[in-house]
Amino acid sequence: MMARLARFAGYAVYTVGVFLGTILAAELLVRGLTDVGRLGTERDLFLREGDHFRNAPDVSSVAFGVRVYTDANGFRVAGQREGAQQPGSRMLLVLGDSVGFGVGVEHDRIATTLVDNALEDLDVENASVIGYSTLDYERVVAEQLARGAGRYAGIALIYCLNDVSEFN
Repeated sequence: MMARLARFAGYAVYTVGVFLGTILAAELLVRGLTDVGRLGTERDLFLREGDHFRNAPDVSSVAFGVRVYTDANGFRVAGQREGAQQPGSRMLLVLGDSVGFGVGVEHDRIATTLVDNALEDLDVENASVIGYSTLDYERVVAEQLARGAGRYAGIALIYCLNDVSEFN
């Protein structure tokens, strides 16, 4: 009986070792042969304000290997110096975290751009910020409504499971 138990324990240790070794080898291959380990987000994209942060205004930066731009409000836009809304235009304010911001995705392929292209009578403002959560959304909505509630036809929230945590 002890011999069988010892043989089983040996097989178990061997199997776990092979499994962990395979995972480690795969991780090293992926990091060595792709850009996964090097696609960070540049610090100049963020602006710290007291106990919170936001996208820096009028910046050209990199988020997950893709060049991104923000306007004077820190909202993601197609290119530098773009994003000026037509006077009197009605807007849809979109809030979100990295999913709404579209990290690693070219501007013309993110959800807010696709919605903006589909809506002829509204301009879409992408106020999403990498790392945002529920408390941040509340603050941004209050700030934007104080800036001009009448200009918004609506507010959309791209809400993901990672927005829910014990800290919110």
